[in-house]
Amino acid sequence: MQGCRILLLTSFLFIVLPDAASQGISQQPPAYCGETMRYRLKYGIFSIGSATILMTEDSTGAGVLIRAEAQSDGLMKIFRNMHYYLVSCMDPVTALPIFSSCSLRDGRNNMSNELVFDHCSRPDSTIVYSRISGKQTVSKNIYDILTGFYHFRLYHIPEHPVTGEEVVIRTFH
Repeated sequence: MQGCRILLLTSFLFIVLPDAASQGISQQPPAYCGETMRYRLKYGIFSIGSATILMTEDSTGAGVLIRAEAQSDGLMKIFRNMHYYLVSCMDPVTALPIFSSCSLRDGRNNMSNELVFDHCSRPDSTIVYSRISGKQTVSKNIYDILTGFYHFRLYHIPEHPVTGEEVVIRTFH
């Protein structure tokens, strides 16, 4: 599935850095609930899609919900009809994912998965339960795509960004 490759390539744009606590950064994230970000996706002068990211409080009180939806539009929709829908529930104190789900549709190809993150059971690693790949043991303080995006935005976009600076954030997708 080409759509999965594009999404996976996007996930590898995040690079690995020490977690925020080891950098002396406060673990209390600011309140972004109710915030909506809208993006136009372009290839050169051509509009190929749109994306929306919305942050809200989880109605159960478990955390902060981050919802992202991206889809092709315009002429791109004729050649490649893609629709991605991602949801993450983020712990409001640590900004780490609790739960994540994705639904990807690329033409006739469909893929969906759900992940549950266990950051507490093991002191040296995180356990991720995936509907597709089962139980995985991964490095501590790992993010999913949306909480990784939030982490990058929160801790790595300074007032005066340095051109060419690389930021690495570990993600599991």
